[in-house]
Amino acid sequence: IWKAENLGICSGRSFRIGGTPELLKRGLSHEWVKIQGRWKSDAFERYIRDTPRFLG
Repeated sequence: IWKAENLGICSGRSFRIGGTPELLKRGLSHEWVKIQGRWKSDAFERYIRDTPRFLG
């Protein structure tokens, strides 16, 4: 699909990074996002750009 649309390479990490703010915006807990994204630390919080309301 990516090649057919000339989108280049997209890694699983890209989906986790892009999905993190969306899941939090939908009201899922930080702990749930951390577990589902298989984050071993709270490092995922650095990917929540320009969205300070998610950091609380």
